[in-house]
Amino acid sequence: MGGGKDGGKGGGMDMMQMMMAMMMGGGMDGGKGGKGGKGSKAQMKLAKGEKVYHGTLRYFNAEKNHGFIQCQEIMNEHGSEVYSFKNMLEEAQAGVGDEIAFFLHWSGKGQPQCSSPVIRLASAVENNLVLKGTFKNKNAEKGFGFIECWECSEFFGRDVYVPANLAEGLEPGTLVAFNATLNREGMPNARMVCACEEGYAPQPGDLSVTSELPKGKGKGGMDPAMMAMMSQMGMPPEMMMMMMKGKGKGGKGKGPYGGGPKQVPKGTGQFIQGTVKSFKDSYGFIASDEVKAQYGGDVFVGGKDLANFTVGQSVLFQLALTDDGKPHGMDITALS
Repeated sequence: MGGGKDGGKGGGMDMMQMMMAMMMGGGMDGGKGGKGGKGSKAQMKLAKGEKVYHGTLRYFNAEKNHGFIQCQEIMNEHGSEVYSFKNMLEEAQAGVGDEIAFFLHWSGKGQPQCSSPVIRLASAVENNLVLKGTFKNKNAEKGFGFIECWECSEFFGRDVYVPANLAEGLEPGTLVAFNATLNREGMPNARMVCACEEGYAPQPGDLSVTSELPKGKGKGGMDPAMMAMMSQMGMPPEMMMMMMKGKGKGGKGKGPYGGGPKQVPKGTGQFIQGTVKSFKDSYGFIASDEVKAQYGGDVFVGGKDLANFTVGQSVLFQLALTDDGKPHGMDITALS
């Protein structure tokens, strides 16, 4: 049987791999959904100890049929973006600006390259929800739930967490389309959810033209997917505009947890309800059972962001994380 390196270009499996595929993937065709073996391949790589990475497709060259993925982990460790052939991106139907999860291999020149299988987590196109699954296990007391999604299960080995604000109005058994983001443990959380029909299919990314993300994308303003999610939550346009003001200001000085270099929290796209717990001139904290369960503590908030709120007030905030994984609140709005 044919060999082929880890980049997804080769073909064939040895007998042990075939047995693993049948045991873990429900047969040689990849099991559920007719995915052509994507699930089995992901499971075999995970069983061998390979790691799932994630990032954003920053640039694609239609003439040369390749692109580059921004992956913060690889950039921090190796100082370079991840190279991807067009066929890897087509497998996930991804386009520039989309978030994807993928495996990694190294070229003969020592360059990190995207390796099959690849899964699309979120689209840069407004209201384009790229994953599909069944909502289940809604918590009657706290309101959160989970989505059973075959593709995510094959990559991450668990259902997709749905925060309470996105689970509102959804009943167990509802078929949903959604976008996802990964938390600091690399596990999927829904960031936009909507009930859908059985035949729903997302819009594929456009790889027919050369394109790249605008400079500063993600550092200021609010991306279309976030705007759409807030609209789904019933947030008025004027409130969205208020939340957009002041974003992207880097600033200097001490970090939010004491001295040392300033850490700029990165939004996760996950909106959570909480209660203002304490407030001083320069900082405060929001209490949230969901955040405490995931990260072991309260949510830090800069003083200016809490200036118009009072202790005990219910608020909605976007969860952000510093580089060392500390929870931080941003885009805060009053709920009472």
